[in-house]
Amino acid sequence: MKRFIPLLGFPLALALGACQAHPLPSSGTPAPGSSAPAHDSAPTNVAQGALRPGMAYGSFRKQMLDHGWRPLPDAKCLANVVGGNAQKLCSSHPELASCRACTEIPELSACSGDGHCQMQFRQGDADDVMRANTFGPLRDWNAPADQSQLRITSWQVEPAPAGTSGAAPH
Repeated sequence: MKRFIPLLGFPLALALGACQAHPLPSSGTPAPGSSAPAHDSAPTNVAQGALRPGMAYGSFRKQMLDHGWRPLPDAKCLANVVGGNAQKLCSSHPELASCRACTEIPELSACSGDGHCQMQFRQGDADDVMRANTFGPLRDWNAPADQSQLRITSWQVEPAPAGTSGAAPH
């Protein structure tokens, strides 16, 4: 069992909320590791001002879904969240929260070891993809706003990557 501890350290700790949130940028700062703006104007069909850095992820997600945006699954999510040994680990331990994360949160694309995750959405047949960056315990992805520590840090709307055109899965 000890051989699994390094593999589980990050994903299990993140899924169980071991990370504590730190202050969020108030506005205008780039997403970690990105030169893109922290957030573009509100994505198509989302009311201006409805999205803001620091809002609970569940509230952000609801706004996106209510305005026609749909989760855009990432085929590499499991490897991006669990690690390179994801298939073997998750086939042996499907009960692990980190092994269920990509199924429970279909827009999840990747998470880092320090609590930062990226989610992605597409609106209908549109070619644009909205990527939202979060920080906090992933277990709070759908928690009520006043109880959630998973917060939006930034978002950007970008052209869809090659080979992903078409309607988002339902």
